[in-house]
Amino acid sequence: MCISRQVVYRYGGGLPSQDEVDDFLLSKELYKVKAEAESIVQYFNGSSRKNTFLRHLKNGSSGYFLVSENEWVTYAWMSVPESKLPKHIPFWVKDENVYWIYYCRTKENFRGNGFYKAALKMLIIEAYEKSGDPKIFIDTISNNVSSRRAILSSGFLPEGIITAWSIKFLKMHILTIGLWKRHTQHPALPQ
Repeated sequence: MCISRQVVYRYGGGLPSQDEVDDFLLSKELYKVKAEAESIVQYFNGSSRKNTFLRHLKNGSSGYFLVSENEWVTYAWMSVPESKLPKHIPFWVKDENVYWIYYCRTKENFRGNGFYKAALKMLIIEAYEKSGDPKIFIDTISNNVSSRRAILSSGFLPEGIITAWSIKFLKMHILTIGLWKRHTQHPALPQ
């Protein structure tokens, strides 16, 4: 059995400016690519991420890639109210019609440039386009300090901790059960 703890945040800001996101991407010579089967194969063929991303699409999630010179730099995914939630999220959350940002990453040599925050804003904008007043959540492991700081500076507020218990057998995922304690304080961030 594997146990993980994720710190959860709820978006508390307003609708980000699409023009600001576009200007930022242009200044960094990046372009955004909507995750579709064709773009997944183009940027992730030969990678284990390809099958994972195709599964995210099949489950109804939405994703974006930030790309520089035909190479992905950042990716970010979000479940939408009508899609499946990530496995570690308690099943009852589905009834709350939430958007849940998950499975985000920036390549190591591109970190610290604001690309992750730009990807978050793109997903937030999409949630606002689909729903006038969306409930948007995101989670990360508690020791991912740079991710937590980027999440907070993007307008998210702490919303408890999820503990997930996963059972695997011969490297196959069998079952995950999550427990969300919404009012549990997050571990302090280092100064």
